[in-house]
Amino acid sequence: MFNKKPLNRALLLALGTMTSTYAAAQDNTSDEAKANSQLEVIEVTAQKRVQGFMEVPVAVTTVSGEILDAAQATEFQDLVQVSPSVTFNQSGDMRGSGVNIRGIGTTAFQTAVEPTVSTVIDGVPLGRTVQFLSDLADIDRVEVLRGPQGTLFGKNASGGVLSIFTKRPEDSFFGEVRLTLTDDDAWGMMGQVTGPISDNVRGRLSFYNRDFDGFVENVTTGEMINGDESKGVRGKLDIDLGMDDNIYIIADYSKQNRDCCSATLQSIGRGSLADLHQLGEDYADVDISWGNNKVKIGSPAYSNTETGGISVEYNHSFEDFALTSITAYRGFTLETAQDPDLTSYTSPVTGHVLFTKNGASGGGDQQQTQFSQELRLSGQATDNIFLTAGAFYWEQTVERYFEREVMRCADAYDPAVGTVACSEEGSGIGFVAMDSKVDTRNYAFFGQADWDVTEDFTASLGLRYTKDEISFDFARDAAVITGPFSGLPALPGSAGYFTNETEDDALTGRLALSYDINDTTMIFGSYAEGYKAPAFDLIFSTDANRTAPVPAETNKAWEGGVRSEFFDRRLRLSVTGFHTTFENFQGQAYNPETVTFSLTSAGEVITEGLEVEFNAKPVPELLISGGVAFIDATYGEFQDQQCYFNQTAAQGCIDGFQSITGGDVPNSPDTKFTLSGKYNIYLDGDMDMFVSANYRWQDETQMNQNQAPYLVLPSYSVLDLTVGLQADDGKWVASVFAKNALNDTYVAQIGTAIFDQSNINAQLTRDFQRYMGVEFTYRFGAY
Repeated sequence: MFNKKPLNRALLLALGTMTSTYAAAQDNTSDEAKANSQLEVIEVTAQKRVQGFMEVPVAVTTVSGEILDAAQATEFQDLVQVSPSVTFNQSGDMRGSGVNIRGIGTTAFQTAVEPTVSTVIDGVPLGRTVQFLSDLADIDRVEVLRGPQGTLFGKNASGGVLSIFTKRPEDSFFGEVRLTLTDDDAWGMMGQVTGPISDNVRGRLSFYNRDFDGFVENVTTGEMINGDESKGVRGKLDIDLGMDDNIYIIADYSKQNRDCCSATLQSIGRGSLADLHQLGEDYADVDISWGNNKVKIGSPAYSNTETGGISVEYNHSFEDFALTSITAYRGFTLETAQDPDLTSYTSPVTGHVLFTKNGASGGGDQQQTQFSQELRLSGQATDNIFLTAGAFYWEQTVERYFEREVMRCADAYDPAVGTVACSEEGSGIGFVAMDSKVDTRNYAFFGQADWDVTEDFTASLGLRYTKDEISFDFARDAAVITGPFSGLPALPGSAGYFTNETEDDALTGRLALSYDINDTTMIFGSYAEGYKAPAFDLIFSTDANRTAPVPAETNKAWEGGVRSEFFDRRLRLSVTGFHTTFENFQGQAYNPETVTFSLTSAGEVITEGLEVEFNAKPVPELLISGGVAFIDATYGEFQDQQCYFNQTAAQGCIDGFQSITGGDVPNSPDTKFTLSGKYNIYLDGDMDMFVSANYRWQDETQMNQNQAPYLVLPSYSVLDLTVGLQADDGKWVASVFAKNALNDTYVAQIGTAIFDQSNINAQLTRDFQRYMGVEFTYRFGAY
């Protein structure tokens, strides 16, 4: 394995040298400053048209690609750095990973449930968040729209929207190449080139390629895992057909081979002696403690994805209106395998099961295709009324195949001997497979009118009619069991063929009022409704009793806030208060008795709180941004929820069930704080310098829907630092960075081992401990 100590010393030396240069530059006079003294005007498309941030009555955070680059935000989950209201759900199976906004999101493995937070790429909504769990390359900006956005965005937007815009082709020839090397054996390269192809055609081509061995050591093989090999390409054509017509075509393809995402044990031994001995024996040479990054697994774990698509956006301008059509098709595949017992045993102790597939854990593949068409007309209907109206069509097919082999050990644990002799000949072996297909269709009509009642007062009214049709086919083989356990069921669930379908429709709306107190202050208030389609509890353990649809998820949201600019636009402040009530909130629960996940429908979930965000430019060389979110996301009403492991009657567990009314929604910290800054130092000569920092902190967080008291994630903070030099003309940039610079060990997710609830495991992120790197960017053309 690569020796990181010499590189660490070199990186620390570089940081020190650059910082000394920074100190020596403090005597530079202000006339050397090259930056504007005011904050840039922020433009957003939260209402499907370009508007200034100060005039939009929507809770939105906009982050530029430049800020993402400065923060070394290269992956989707890095977006937690940019907004205090955003958290990320890390899962061993990437199908269960996703985003929470204001504590609300959907974390589920079921193939027939949609996310509550919509991910939209260049105007195209994605059916599943996992479709964009890839590198953030060539990004122009990210808009985080908080709260229900069902009127104009509709699909999967009942909890919010992550709207990501990649960079458009440019009129002048320009290109750049960026190389990144780190001390944890990773390298990455990305590049782009753009410019005119003809008088009326502009093009852009971007790519990325990354290779990372991983940050978790598999002691069984001596290899590093939880790494990935990623590559992707995106091409664009921006074509002017005349004065009034434009076509914008985007095609992309990406592939990721990830030997992940294996959880690591954080503690063992809360259960039986056999459980304790099995893991204690196997992990005798591993320090199982907080932040442990070693596993001993006998089967590979991987999540490999391949995705691509094409979108065609057509725009036609009338005298007062503009017509927009966005047609898109996307395909996605995912292949997964896991080793869920986290041991190197070929089979576990009596009474436990181990799932294998050709030497790997239970696994399978998923294929997904989607087609969408949006048609939108917007423009100035009268001198004081702006109208937006449109129609939306969507269809998606998700196919999931999954297989398992089950092995039951026939040999008992002998405490006198202290070993478990478990041979294949003494075991019961069985094979089970499932195959499923889910078809979804969505139709919608929407409109919004923005009425300038006076010069300072605006009222907005929007409506959306939505209809969803969902159907599924599910087949599962009968288990073939041999050996001494042939009389026992191999796995939860039953063999058979099941099918069902459902449809639902809803009329949702939004009313917003905004008032400009003066040229620099705006206040607003709104009421909005959200809707998410019904779902099916479609998973490996589905049986005839679990084929009924889970009701549609709806919500009602109240929001109010103020936005102000101070000191000649050197300080911008946004304060938003909100209260949202969800009915029939769709979530996933784990039953430790049957070793199964199930889709649940909470009677009521309430999220409310206060968000404060700011941008400041106290001097031309310094840009600071940050925010704090105080969020209380709780179950307002949720009876008959599964008990957590070892929960007693005194703790509220009656016949295996409990009430979690008043409990915390998982992965929703009550307080989260973010702060970032970048300082430019203009030196004499041909070089300039910059220093940037990004800090985030969140308090302790319940990570389990069953409200297990031992699954509360402690509070943690992360500080990232970057020091760089750049050419005076911007032709090149060189930087040294440290992620988690203070080396404060933390974990992103904690849970209990699927087949042994007595052990706590964790999902680590790459920056669970400090790592450092260098980055070099070279630009050419009209940079």
